[in-house]
Amino acid sequence: MKIERIAVALDGSAPAAAGGELALALARCHGAQIVACHACDVRIHATRFREMEPGLPSDYQAGDRLSRLREAHGPLMGEGFQALAAGYIEAYLANARQQGVAAEGQVAAGRNYAVLLDIARERRADLVVVGAQGLGAAGDGRLGSTALRVLRAAAADVLIARAGGAEGGPVLVGVDGSEEALAALGRATALVGALQCPLEVAAAYDPDLHKAVFSTMARSLSPERQAAVGLSKQETLHKTFIDDGLAKLYGGFLDRAVAGARALGVEARPTLLRGKPYRALVDHAQRCAARVAVVGRFGHHRGTADIGSNAEAVAQLAPCSVLVTAPAARTEAG
Repeated sequence: MKIERIAVALDGSAPAAAGGELALALARCHGAQIVACHACDVRIHATRFREMEPGLPSDYQAGDRLSRLREAHGPLMGEGFQALAAGYIEAYLANARQQGVAAEGQVAAGRNYAVLLDIARERRADLVVVGAQGLGAAGDGRLGSTALRVLRAAAADVLIARAGGAEGGPVLVGVDGSEEALAALGRATALVGALQCPLEVAAAYDPDLHKAVFSTMARSLSPERQAAVGLSKQETLHKTFIDDGLAKLYGGFLDRAVAGARALGVEARPTLLRGKPYRALVDHAQRCAARVAVVGRFGHHRGTADIGSNAEAVAQLAPCSVLVTAPAARTEAG
């Protein structure tokens, strides 16, 4: 699938730099245009400065010293942030020019996530790239607030970038037979072409949920009620049907994904995983040292939320960068 316009957020952090490199690789391969973005939110610093004024030592309160501090602080913050933003953007654009990539920069005032979403919408970006954490990272592994808000609200594909990914690792795409998984597979092949790495498709099925339901029923129902509903017979049937049936079903999803990738000119290695889908995919990404994990924003059980629970969990927990593909268009009935 072709990528034509990429919006990439830059803030001087290592994850943002990793995202910038991934964006350049995709742009080189697909002839895409890049807009490099940075947001300056000077107002929050000005507000905080005024809030701190009453607590300043008395010598700062004397005469017109406080008003002179205000006058000096305002331009310093505004000009300082603009100069910092220009440094991020100019260095990146110079790198893009050296690689033959068409790129431009845009600096805007406002909250980081809001600016990035506005630029992506205005430029009709196919892909938004943002670091998993920014300069304010707490080191706990959680997604930063900007990345999380962009992930939940963007209409385009979102690439959550992490630094230090394995250069030779595969692009790992999760499939479940849904339209969204097919779109994710297409995007994964685009990444494979750009990064020159192998493709692995994985499908995870979870038979343990059904076992937990039967265990709960056995604890909750009286022996008489269990006999009345035929619980033991149902449990035996479900063990056979669910374990074997789900494995065969998801194996079929893998076969179709491998055939779909081959039709796009890419050979894929299939892997069948057992367990909670997000957990199985995250753990396998760790085992195979994935370069990028790719998942659809929704799966079969698409509801009214802005992102599926498995997709968000993979974006939050994966040890590598994660591409979450935009949802397939709903039909009139859907």
